[in-house]
Amino acid sequence: MATINTDDNNLETFSLLWLDAAIHTSTENQEAQKQLRACINHVIPFEDPNLCQRHIQTTSSQDRLVLIVSGRLGREVVPVIHQIRQLSSVYVYCMDQEGNKKWAKDFKKVKAVAVNLNDLIFQIKADQKKRVKEEDPIVINIFTAGGNLDQSTTGVNGGVVHSLLLIDVLLRMKPMKGEKRELIEFCRKIYKGNETQLAIIDEFEAEYSPKSALWWYTRESFIYKILNRALRVQNIDVIFLFRFVIRDIYNKLERHQCQSSIHVYRGQVLSNDELKNLRSSIGSFLSINSFFSTTTKHQQAMQFILDSDVTNDLYRVLFVIDADPSASTTKPFADISSHSEFGHESEVLFMIGSIFRIKSIRQTDDQIWKIHMIWCDENEHDLISLFNYMKESYGGGDNETDLLEFGKVLRRMGKFDLAEKFYRRLLIELSSNDPLLSRLYYSLGLVLKDQKKLDSSLEYLHKSLELEVRRRPQINTTLVQRYNAIGNIHRVKKEHDRALLWYSKGIALLEKNNEHDDEMMAHFYHNTALIYDDQEKYEQALKLNHKALTTRKKCLPRNHSDIGLSYNNIGNIHRHMSNYDCALEHLHQSLSIRQQSLPPDHPHIAQSYQNIGAVYEDMGDFAQALEYFEKAVAISRKLGNNNDVVRIENIIREIRQKLK
Repeated sequence: MATINTDDNNLETFSLLWLDAAIHTSTENQEAQKQLRACINHVIPFEDPNLCQRHIQTTSSQDRLVLIVSGRLGREVVPVIHQIRQLSSVYVYCMDQEGNKKWAKDFKKVKAVAVNLNDLIFQIKADQKKRVKEEDPIVINIFTAGGNLDQSTTGVNGGVVHSLLLIDVLLRMKPMKGEKRELIEFCRKIYKGNETQLAIIDEFEAEYSPKSALWWYTRESFIYKILNRALRVQNIDVIFLFRFVIRDIYNKLERHQCQSSIHVYRGQVLSNDELKNLRSSIGSFLSINSFFSTTTKHQQAMQFILDSDVTNDLYRVLFVIDADPSASTTKPFADISSHSEFGHESEVLFMIGSIFRIKSIRQTDDQIWKIHMIWCDENEHDLISLFNYMKESYGGGDNETDLLEFGKVLRRMGKFDLAEKFYRRLLIELSSNDPLLSRLYYSLGLVLKDQKKLDSSLEYLHKSLELEVRRRPQINTTLVQRYNAIGNIHRVKKEHDRALLWYSKGIALLEKNNEHDDEMMAHFYHNTALIYDDQEKYEQALKLNHKALTTRKKCLPRNHSDIGLSYNNIGNIHRHMSNYDCALEHLHQSLSIRQQSLPPDHPHIAQSYQNIGAVYEDMGDFAQALEYFEKAVAISRKLGNNNDVVRIENIIREIRQKLK
């Protein structure tokens, strides 16, 4: 009997659920599951309608489910689940076709009522070919440009910046030996027992080349299915495995970049909330964190949405896009008709991270929402200054990157476990005398500190320092960085005198060599201020924090997270001094900057929510305090920070008691 992939870690957009009381006892059904995996790899059988219903309700709205259900259970569950966004289609497999058609006709998502299993399989396979393209969700990030920091879109800008940086580092990453083999081995595990996809993987192994990247991407295969979802949900491990495919597609788009202005279309079905968000954002910018497929044929896009089923909460949308390639861009777009498996579709493909400005939105007489967008180059939005600044720290320009830079992006995104994982992978690959080893030890030390593994962090930082001292560098910046990092570990361990000693060594080295490193000096001001705050020397702490803030404003982009860090610390000191209004002013300013410079689930954003909540609690405004602590714990749950979750939940319980 075939191995059926029944775990819940599906890497494709679609899953197939089969609800039948006899699902595990019928040999016929088991064989059918094997055949259906040719089009939907992830098959989950259910006997219990309650468990099936719960699975549907808890599936992400960005994923899609196809349900096969018996006639008896269909009558019971379909009315309850029909309106759920993630449920795409329902097929009733029964013995009484006419009887079940009577109730099924009231539900648009029921595509067929079948009594013959072969007919059912044929229907699902035929429908799925259309579904893969028609119902592929997109993640839309909306952000504003310019203006006051306080008016920026909540929690979106930072996510956009880091998504762009992640792809930029991958595109510049030096090709690694065995990267294709690594992807193939991974995919073979995912599709174990799926003969159709395994045959395609064998073909990919034998025939893939950079020249055929677009053909493979547009083909109905594991490439499109896995890559698109990974980009959409930001599955970093999978994106990393597909890095050479992404790079090859980018190079093809760049090579065949449209040379004149184009007018293209995309049909899409959006939820009420998604449409409402877009309608309230006219004039704002929109970023797509996956490849974005469009067509030059208006009728084809219209047919696409007219064929799509819409229920009460869904709307047919036509994106109308004008794109002028005359401005230089790192996000190319190209007509890929001659490179696609489906040349008749006149497809224009936009690179991951393409940004558009929403010009207008209106509803037509045929109840279709028309969204007119303009493609933008990098200079039209103010994320570019932060992006360019951060890109410089990852090598800048077209310089090659490696796992060190990749890990650095992940660390700044707050993905500390992933960063450590890639650093340790590099540690295994490097020889004992590799010149990268000092930087790697240093990077490991930093991320281990983020994970509160202080002793291990200190060990790697001292290893890095020893290598740097042995080299006697003419440029002392590397030594100063390590002095600061080691001092930080002692500070967190409450070994204040030892921390101050390391900070003073760093400052002395900068002064001795007349090196004007304002950003590094700001770190020393900031970290020393944290010690004074711990020691309740608030005036001294405040003075140094303001000095750090002034310095950072001079040398960093205005929405850099380090500026947010300074505002955060100043706010905390004012809270300790019972200056609550001043504390809230600085803490809200910190939150605003962090939301622009960090991903929405970053630990520092959770920290901002906690700090603001603590001020409201001190003020006796328990309702406001509760609101912010609940936002903080939601991020901590998402990150899996169990200690933080327990601690914040205890605070929430105490506040709820005070509200009674």
